[in-house]
Amino acid sequence: MVVADTPPPRTTCLHFVTRKKRQCKLAALPHNQYCAEHYPHHPTTTIGEKEEDDPHIPCPLDPAHSILQSRLERHLKKCNANLFDYTDRPYYKRDINVPVTPSHQQFTLTRTPLGSVDPGLVWTTCRQLLGYGATSRMCEVGEAVDVSSKELADWTELVESRGGEKGLKHAKQQIALVREYSTNPGTVEKGRVFVELGAGAGRLSQWFHFKYPDRNFVLVDRQMCRRRADEMLSNFLRLKMDIKDVWVRGVEGVKEGVEGVREGVSNVTYLGKHLCGGATDLALVSAVDTAGVTAADLIIALCCHNQCTWEVYTGKTHYLSHFSPEQFYLLSSLAGWATCFHLDKIFPENLENEMEMFMKEQGPPEDGGYIILPNTLKRHIGLCAKNVINDGRAKYLQDNGFDVRFVKYIRDSISLENMALLAQPAL
Repeated sequence: MVVADTPPPRTTCLHFVTRKKRQCKLAALPHNQYCAEHYPHHPTTTIGEKEEDDPHIPCPLDPAHSILQSRLERHLKKCNANLFDYTDRPYYKRDINVPVTPSHQQFTLTRTPLGSVDPGLVWTTCRQLLGYGATSRMCEVGEAVDVSSKELADWTELVESRGGEKGLKHAKQQIALVREYSTNPGTVEKGRVFVELGAGAGRLSQWFHFKYPDRNFVLVDRQMCRRRADEMLSNFLRLKMDIKDVWVRGVEGVKEGVEGVREGVSNVTYLGKHLCGGATDLALVSAVDTAGVTAADLIIALCCHNQCTWEVYTGKTHYLSHFSPEQFYLLSSLAGWATCFHLDKIFPENLENEMEMFMKEQGPPEDGGYIILPNTLKRHIGLCAKNVINDGRAKYLQDNGFDVRFVKYIRDSISLENMALLAQPAL
């Protein structure tokens, strides 16, 4: 008779995360049922002697996370809730990159979960988006060009440093963005300063530095993260600031003793990889402001259109010519459908006709009913919603003297958020 092995004791945290509607996946502490983040919420649980001697306490700056009491002083210096005080610096101007909204475009809008929106309004908006899709400038975007084995070989040092399949996917995206930028007609390389907004670890700057080693870099992010690439950059300045408060024209130096970005410097390039939602709009406002005194261009990989907000959205004029203000957050939510379904064949040649026939046959939902759409149709509607948002941004840049184009810089199998915006001063 074979006796089954005794299963190992449970080591996963028992805390139920209400927001995610699932149990926490972190490992539990020794002699405890909960992880380091959640056991302060369960004071009746027992803990080991080591934890009793050095308990976790809520962070004074942000009680949403906790820290060992012995590490509190060190933690407060680097906590992401503790933004550095830049108010006396020349590159700090509060809300300088928040677009000024005319009075006739000021509306008080609230974001409502998609499941709580009137199905009739969702249906009407979907029909409008299908009609808009055929006229969008995004229809001119061609297919992405694969990253070749030769390109990977040229970047062997950085590709190997990323490691793993996930690292290789990020490496291919960054190679593709550098390629799109360096081959963009009109790109000027003299006196260039790269400003990466939402820089995170600064990996995109690292790849651009590999291509342009003698350039200066400014990295902006309101949070600090681990495994930063700063040591790979020779001339750089990292600012732990909100993008809305960064006045790029006021930055005096990229590194101590090295001349960097000064008012009137030529050729400032804005970088961004997966710059989420409204952060992209703040970047566009900053680029337009900088272009007032010097040549400025940008390449931004767009992301998270469902996080856009009306207050900072730069394409209001274009948007209001096609949709009502009340539809904005609904449209923003529908944009999330574009990345929910990974389909090999998304758009057959007669897709538009098939969609129109399907929606006519199904008809609008009855009161209290649900909308049931095939994934192919939902993916297309999501892409149309993203096109509305991006077309508004392009119109904003064009009205301020930029030439704009969109490129699909990487294949869907690498990332579904694979659209980049490139802009440079119009000739």
